Amino acid sequence: MINDKYNCHMGYGINIYISFALYNCFIPIQLYLENIKKKKFKSRIIDILKNNHNNLDLNDINK
Repeated sequence: MINDKYNCHMGYGINIYISFALYNCFIPIQLYLENIKKKKFKSRIIDILKNNHNNLDLNDINK
């Protein structure tokens, strides 16, 4: 019984340690992923603007 309680306690402590370590790693990873999303979003906006600009040019030439 004593050994079982000791193992449970150690497991609980390890879980807290791992969750704390993962939390510290998660914040920089989350910020990195947000930056990637922003860059992709900006590049999509630029692509849309370029495509619209090209379409306008083609329409002007056709007129």
